[in-house]
Amino acid sequence: MNQTDFLGEVMKKLLILAMLFTVPSMLNAKAITFKDINWEMNHESIIEAITKDMDMSKEQCINYEYDFVMFCGSPFGGKYIAYVFKKNSESIRFHCETFNGCGYSLREIAESIDKKIQGLSDWSTQFELLGKLGEYYCANGELGDKICTSKMEDGTTSVALLKGSLGNNPLDF
Repeated sequence: MNQTDFLGEVMKKLLILAMLFTVPSMLNAKAITFKDINWEMNHESIIEAITKDMDMSKEQCINYEYDFVMFCGSPFGGKYIAYVFKKNSESIRFHCETFNGCGYSLREIAESIDKKIQGLSDWSTQFELLGKLGEYYCANGELGDKICTSKMEDGTTSVALLKGSLGNNPLDF
């Protein structure tokens, strides 16, 4: 066996080893789940989980079908969950009262989320999210989804689950 053949065999074995270590972690990857809601759920299951969490019926929620938005909670401030299901803008926003987080900073909420949810990475500060200016602290999930803590205009905090690239076909250049 010449040196080129030997190196080729070594590279094949290294590639196989690398696949053995990475494929199982990819197979075990899960969407970010916050309050029993994640982007691997279908539309109806998400609505059912939101209405259950808010102790409301679907009919009690405000449904702006033409804007692809469902809003459950008080439209005049306070506890709510807003679900945006418009393609490429999918998000679910949880007001701080839905998770007892109103007295905490964005970092404190993020640290708590990071301890509770496995597989989050790359926490970073952002000042724009889905076209809205604000203060956001975000992490990426293993499947391309994202979770962010945010400070609202009125100073209250919230958590947003964003679908991101979860479920999209990979880029093909």
